[in-house]
Amino acid sequence: MSGKLITKHITVPKFWHSLMLLISMLVVFASCKPANEVTITGKVANPVGQTVEIYYFKNLVGSEMENIEVPLDVNHGFTATLPLSEGQFVYIRLSRRNIMLYLQPGAEIAITLDEANPDSLPVVTGEGALESQFLVSYAMNVGRTHSRAVLLNNVGNLTPEQFLATATQGYTEKKAYLENHEYFAEFDPNFVALMKANILYEKYNLLLEYPMAFATSIQVPKARNFLRNFMHFWKTTICLTTSLCGRAPI
Repeated sequence: MSGKLITKHITVPKFWHSLMLLISMLVVFASCKPANEVTITGKVANPVGQTVEIYYFKNLVGSEMENIEVPLDVNHGFTATLPLSEGQFVYIRLSRRNIMLYLQPGAEIAITLDEANPDSLPVVTGEGALESQFLVSYAMNVGRTHSRAVLLNNVGNLTPEQFLATATQGYTEKKAYLENHEYFAEFDPNFVALMKANILYEKYNLLLEYPMAFATSIQVPKARNFLRNFMHFWKTTICLTTSLCGRAPI
């Protein structure tokens, strides 16, 4: 014997309709993140200090900065919220480590790191963490090898031509690491543009620093002759192959 389906209509007071609507609105409101903010939570193993500084530059020349200092809690954790109106490189600075991230408005990420071990990779997770995850691996795999400090420390052993070749190799490897990354197509276009501009800037900034760095690494009479030779090299090689001297590369 099959049962008979009975449909009952229950009258709900209008008060409950209004109450449920209000609750729904509150839930939606609570789940919405401010459009022009980013939230970072973190955990620091083996911290040296008691605070974490989080900052970003508000213009390309770095003359204006937005920053916040956050105290570590008893478990060496922290939470910070920063105003952010567009995608930016955001830095987490501790006494012994400086971590570069890229965040867009609305991002909510979590980061864990070991301050005492510079060889350990920070772990970045959360909403909007993709580019920051790339930057962590980029810094470890190519950023260190072709860093300014590494190249300038060896400057006394390189002729202008050798230094140009070394700087160019660094530029090529950094650019390839970016463009060949498995998630390259998913990166924020603004992030890609900023990374390419930074990689190019790093190359030519090294070339500008080379004469002074070389001069301080050798005896003064030799340095004077070198600087004259370098200016000739700059005019005949650098200016003819780049746009640094006010002309298009040829």
